[in-house]
Amino acid sequence: MRPVPAGELEGVGTFVDAPSGGGDGVLPGAFLSPEWESLVWAGAASPLEGAVAMRPVRRSAGTGPLRRPPLLNPRPSPAQAQARAQRNANLAVVLQARQLYQQRLKEAQATYPNSLGYENHHLIPMYLGGPANGQTYRLPTAYHKAITQAFRRKWEYGQGRRPEPQRLQDIMIEVYSQYPIPQLIGIEP
Repeated sequence: MRPVPAGELEGVGTFVDAPSGGGDGVLPGAFLSPEWESLVWAGAASPLEGAVAMRPVRRSAGTGPLRRPPLLNPRPSPAQAQARAQRNANLAVVLQARQLYQQRLKEAQATYPNSLGYENHHLIPMYLGGPANGQTYRLPTAYHKAITQAFRRKWEYGQGRRPEPQRLQDIMIEVYSQYPIPQLIGIEP
């Protein structure tokens, strides 16, 4: 600790580091405000005689540096544990869907060897009631043909009617669980 010159503490008060026992009623390490200085040092020849002005010492229990408490609770709350489990489950599903996409893409390329390039695929096929300006995804042509054939197996062309909304949702879940859209699982085709 470096002693602080008395001039730096003028007007603020005085920090007194007295010997243990703190003679004259002054506790060791006391910080005296200007009002109390006159009362404590009244009658003394020199108020700062024998006293050393220093910065206050940071006291702690025990020796060594102070350890800060951890910022985060090491034991997760039930909501945090549930969110982590959900995130891990979602990651497992995504990884499984990526493997399935690679497998289905190879099968489609083997089935349609002359299909090169890319085509736009409507998320909700237009013949099933999807809008012409609806969401589309760019897919390899062979993979797009495989998805189209899967939709045709679930709901054939030319029926003259469209599926009910619940049936449409079921068809889409069945097809996209077999043929995942690569952009939705983090793969750019």
